[in-house]
Amino acid sequence: MNKQEYENKMAEEELKKTIKEFEEAEEEKENENKEILNEIEDLPDLEEYIKSEGYLRSGKDNRIPLKIDINGTPVRVYIRPLTSQEYYTLQRKGTASKESLDLLACQEVCTDSKGKKISPIILDQLPAGVILSISTAITAASGIQTDEIDMTEVVKDFLRD
Repeated sequence: MNKQEYENKMAEEELKKTIKEFEEAEEEKENENKEILNEIEDLPDLEEYIKSEGYLRSGKDNRIPLKIDINGTPVRVYIRPLTSQEYYTLQRKGTASKESLDLLACQEVCTDSKGKKISPIILDQLPAGVILSISTAITAASGIQTDEIDMTEVVKDFLRD
């Protein structure tokens, strides 16, 4: 075997190796796609989930206790998730009235231990940072995704307090 034949043989082997690696990668990707599709198929339908006991317990009527700190004094407020309709209504209202979406969200969902809404007058007296903290927790509870905030960490922080 001369040098040219040897180089051709090596190039052919390298090509076979590359093709095999490509085929294995394609097969792996196809298997991953099948796994994802199988996982999705195993999920409950939206309507079925909305009617389930688990959702009803954790849905929009589920009140979440939240510890907030006002000038060094810890206090408790209850929040709940916003529905998509409430969220978009608040966005429109905030845009039209130029009010803070954070404050509007707090006015919509903050309650005391008896379930009574916190007065807007009381909420207006809170420091802006407290309103922002409560609003961030409402955003997390509502499942609203933001690029700047890791919602999992926000929820853990509020539950930890």
